[in-house]
Amino acid sequence: MSGPVLRTLQPHRGAVLAAVGFAVVGVALHLLGVTGGRGPAVLLPLLVVCTAHLTLARAPVATAVLATAAGAASLTVGPLGAGDSPADGPGDPVVLFALGNVLHGAWTAATPARRAWLEAGGAVLVVVGAGWALTVEGPGTALGVACGLAALLLLPQWWARDVDRGAQLARERAARERQAERLATARDLHDVVAGHLSGIALQTEAALVAARAGGADTTVLAGVRTASVEALQQMRVLVDVLRTDDPARPVDGPVPTLAAAVELARAAGLQVRTDWPADLAAGTDPRLPAGAPSPAPVAVVAHRVLTEALTNARKHAAAGPVTVQASWTADLLLLRVDSPLAPRRTAGPAGEGAGLRGVRERVAAVGGTVRAGADAADPALWRLEARLPASAPVSAVTVSPVGAR
Repeated sequence: MSGPVLRTLQPHRGAVLAAVGFAVVGVALHLLGVTGGRGPAVLLPLLVVCTAHLTLARAPVATAVLATAAGAASLTVGPLGAGDSPADGPGDPVVLFALGNVLHGAWTAATPARRAWLEAGGAVLVVVGAGWALTVEGPGTALGVACGLAALLLLPQWWARDVDRGAQLARERAARERQAERLATARDLHDVVAGHLSGIALQTEAALVAARAGGADTTVLAGVRTASVEALQQMRVLVDVLRTDDPARPVDGPVPTLAAAVELARAAGLQVRTDWPADLAAGTDPRLPAGAPSPAPVAVVAHRVLTEALTNARKHAAAGPVTVQASWTADLLLLRVDSPLAPRRTAGPAGEGAGLRGVRERVAAVGGTVRAGADAADPALWRLEARLPASAPVSAVTVSPVGAR
């Protein structure tokens, strides 16, 4: 919602400032005799309409009714009723301005159904006031009263409607622009990056065939091909997500597993020990019916966090095995990677590169937490621990790639 008042249990700062501002100006004008009126009783409508600013978020309709009653009282017992000052006019102008601000805020804070009630109530009061003036004074006065009441009771609500509609149009325009950028990025990824990955996969396959024919060791080439094929699959998933504007739509294509990340690291020569349930490693969720896949967003984030942790271990860890632990709890996935701490590595986030920063951003985007640094219990270990919620929007975990450290 837009407007001067937010729908919270506490008054918005703007509402407090408006209430104080109207009260100060109204009292000052009364003391100076600008608004006329007899005695402090004429300040009661001002007090009511200023206090109404503080209750808009809790009860917008009731507040609007109370403020309107205060405005009516100002018209009858305020300067108009005093009649002893040249400055006397149709009610205290400060009260009427404050009433307009209250009605604007009430429409903004109300639900769509109650907004309709507010507008209908204002229209009824305009008709009743004009009918009364027509009966008592005549058509000319009735027209003036109708215009005045419409400006007082309906114009602030129409203004709030225009502001709300403008904000909605701005959000829709921003969404269209974001989607256009996503489509352009998807085209570039598909035409350029995916094409190169396909070329790498085909060339490594040809090299594997030739190496096997010559009796050469194909371990490295097999690892390159496996990595390129997996990267191509994930690229297709990423392109598919970029081409949709529905963040809740399931991801098309294979969802990476933790076991796949470990096997890829082992193929690159890293010694990895695992401690996790077999169903989790295979990409299934033990909390779901047998064989059901893990939620795609959680699986994608976990896979990429683990891939980054193993990449860092291969690049920076001291000699020794890397231990990977993973487990489901009732509402989160816990992933922990321990690697031997090399002397040159720092014990905190000050030495982070783009990879760990990307991990933090990705985990934070889905409402999780991540900690990386020397293990407090064993300073010889470097630990990366991620806690991921059980569910997350697809778009939050599949759009921004995690860079290499």
